[in-house]
Amino acid sequence: MATPPSGATPPLAPYNVSLPPFSPLFIYGPEGDTDGWNAAYTGATSPKDGIPSDGIPYRRTQASGSRISLTFEGTGMYLCFNAGGASFALTLDSKLVQTTASAAGQRVCEQSGGEADTLLYASGLEYGSHAALLQVAASADREFRFFGGAVEIGVQTGGKTVDDSLIIDDRDSGWMLVPGRGGGQWDFTTGQRLFNVTGTFECNYGSGISATYKFSGAGGAVLLGDVEFGTSPYSVQLDDGAFVNLDASSTWPDGSTPFFVAGALDPAKEHTITLRNFNSQATSCGPTGFCCISIDAIQLLRAGKDNLPALPQNPGSDGQQDPDPNGQKDPGGDGQQDPGGDGQQDPGGVGQQGPGPESSKKSNAPAIAGGVVGSLAGLAILGAFALFLLRRRRRHAEASYDWRPPMSDDHLARPWVAPPPRPGQGGLTPYTATGSGSGVSAGVGKKQRIQPEPVDRRESLPAAGQSSTPSAAAGGPADASPPPGAPRLAHEDLEQVLAIFGLHMQHPRAKRSWVVPRRTGSISIARDRREETSNVNVARRRDDAANVARERRKVEETKGASGSGGARA
Repeated sequence: MATPPSGATPPLAPYNVSLPPFSPLFIYGPEGDTDGWNAAYTGATSPKDGIPSDGIPYRRTQASGSRISLTFEGTGMYLCFNAGGASFALTLDSKLVQTTASAAGQRVCEQSGGEADTLLYASGLEYGSHAALLQVAASADREFRFFGGAVEIGVQTGGKTVDDSLIIDDRDSGWMLVPGRGGGQWDFTTGQRLFNVTGTFECNYGSGISATYKFSGAGGAVLLGDVEFGTSPYSVQLDDGAFVNLDASSTWPDGSTPFFVAGALDPAKEHTITLRNFNSQATSCGPTGFCCISIDAIQLLRAGKDNLPALPQNPGSDGQQDPDPNGQKDPGGDGQQDPGGDGQQDPGGVGQQGPGPESSKKSNAPAIAGGVVGSLAGLAILGAFALFLLRRRRRHAEASYDWRPPMSDDHLARPWVAPPPRPGQGGLTPYTATGSGSGVSAGVGKKQRIQPEPVDRRESLPAAGQSSTPSAAAGGPADASPPPGAPRLAHEDLEQVLAIFGLHMQHPRAKRSWVVPRRTGSISIARDRREETSNVNVARRRDDAANVARERRKVEETKGASGSGGARA
């Protein structure tokens, strides 16, 4: 508990006083007609032979201009009702109040037995006298039902909780009854809904009919009276204050209820409560002259043994405490957070302590700090796990990658293809000798492209007797013959040419393999090897071209020697 500074007055202990709908503290208007406010109970709409009903009491109206007024001294008020589709508006000290909550589970609405569905309240007010007015626009098909509520007062306890266990019965000797007890004045009655099942009543109406009780050692007090069929208007005075006019009229035997509530009393002083069977606004009791008033008990609110919890010192500038983080003020006034987690505060019931004008909500700092730390720890764990998976995937990728470049046709060995002819030099074609007249000259026949073939396939030599002319090599007609007068190659010369060509094909450089070059694990190394292989192939092609040229010269020289010998012959 926070210790108040030296010389400071301890805060008032908040205390809720439950008010049933038949409490005289509620003033209804209009009432007594068909559409206005009428007393009722669930399961019964009219009393039966003066027997109390077992249902839930409420007040109902179908009038468009219905109203309920309540004047109290304290820090909060709570109203429980079922609007039934009717519109309503609450003003407190001429200011509109729109703070509502579900009445389900609210302790201040327990007396409704679950019949009320709306809680309309104002809490955290500056301690003092307040006037509330509830206006209702009801109709025949929109009946408004009111189930009572509660007021929140402050009790001087010196920083302790409230002890409400001391109740002074109506038969206590401390009561001062005027004009006296017995003899048709201030007589006894009994009732199941009364404290100790007894009450004291007076049916003589006038300003001289009173009941007084003096007490001390209490920081608050609640005067309880009995509302019965035939009870009347009355008035109450506290100490030397003015009489407060109230009305206990009812058509039902309702039972005990608060007739007057006093808070912020000085326990060190003696206080006096006086009840009169008289109301200055109703000087006449009516034609029957039968107006009764009944007292039940006085409940004294004293300091308890426990210390009050820490309470706030700064209510809002509008007289209302700042709302809780979930957007709801404390509708119960017991200073307790929402135990159900449904966004609604847990209102205090009768005799429950609530936050007064200087009460405080529990700090949420530890919960917020814990949530932040937990969130950061969770993010750190997730980050570490993601980093572990990333490294594991990277290692797996490195182990499975053999550093081989992608397969492409550029890496494959290819058969050798003759380079294009140089200027002044014919391409490599099968040789055909032509001539005219008696002169013989060497010429280049029709060009034929050599198609690349696999190394293991060798060109088959022409069979004996087959033509080796360009027409046959190019796939021309089989009956094609050399031009007339063209000298034929001698059989010995042809065999010599074929033998030389066969030796050339058996040369190691002429052999090729369709083997994929082995990769070294680096793309740059493979590229260097491709360039080196390309350079070697170019050199080889040049050597092969030179060899072919030499072979051709040998063939021509051989042919020329054969021609010279024939001419000499």
